[in-house]
Amino acid sequence: MQQETLIRMTGLHDQDLDLLFTGRALCYPDHRYGPGARPHFLLHFIEKGRGQLTIRGRTFYLHAGQAFLVRPDELVTYQADHHDPWTYDWLAFTGSFGAKIVQELGFRFPFPVMTIPAPAMHQILKRLQTLRTTYRPTTVQNLRGLSTVLTIFALLAQVHHPGQPAEYDPGVTGFSSTAWAHVTKAVALIERNYAERLSAAALARQLNVNRSYLSTIFKQFTGLTITDYITTFRISRSEEILFTTDWSIAEVARVSGFHTTAYFSRVFKAQTGLAPSVYRQNRLSQPTSHIGT
Repeated sequence: MQQETLIRMTGLHDQDLDLLFTGRALCYPDHRYGPGARPHFLLHFIEKGRGQLTIRGRTFYLHAGQAFLVRPDELVTYQADHHDPWTYDWLAFTGSFGAKIVQELGFRFPFPVMTIPAPAMHQILKRLQTLRTTYRPTTVQNLRGLSTVLTIFALLAQVHHPGQPAEYDPGVTGFSSTAWAHVTKAVALIERNYAERLSAAALARQLNVNRSYLSTIFKQFTGLTITDYITTFRISRSEEILFTTDWSIAEVARVSGFHTTAYFSRVFKAQTGLAPSVYRQNRLSQPTSHIGT
């Protein structure tokens, strides 16, 4: 569980930099998200405590004073520490300019983490708090929000040192191998075609590799079977659609890759513990949340 404050930002939808959400989560011990994937960039700033982030089967142990990035359609798991659970602020955004900025800041696998000096982190957290407490869906506030996010990017650029080795070397081996290339291509196919009928056999045919071989290396690198990866990806995408739209459950099921509403509801409840309609109601009615509309 977690206590969450969430602001949905509306009104400045731009293909270069579209600001979607900002929020703060005070996590309880062992609170976990994932495995899941979201359709946008999600940049986290750890205010206090500890936790761990797992991407592509690699785990990073993180602490206060660090930032980590989750990229669009990247299947991840992150979990608060049992003894010292983290509190973090976050920004969600999309757009070509946003993608360029995070690339230049060095947020790319296998090093999706940045350590931020205390003065810069203090300024970032202060600006995010101001944005959460003052934001309203007006032209003035949307422009101020954009200005705030650009200032945060500038603060990160000031502390980014591309010539220095990354602090977190996850000990990745074999990621330049042919096997890793096949897994990467399989993941890309799932991300592009998750709403269609997919199977390990179909992916293997498209990649012109043996199905058993692909299944073995996929589990080795991601920690999940191909079937579990596809299902998890679809459910995590449906969670975002349920939260950010008022589409019917049948429509959410269809665009998420489930071909009957009943099957979608059954799988969704098995993965989340809630029916889709209950999940939507609970997420939108959190007493600690403020949703800008």
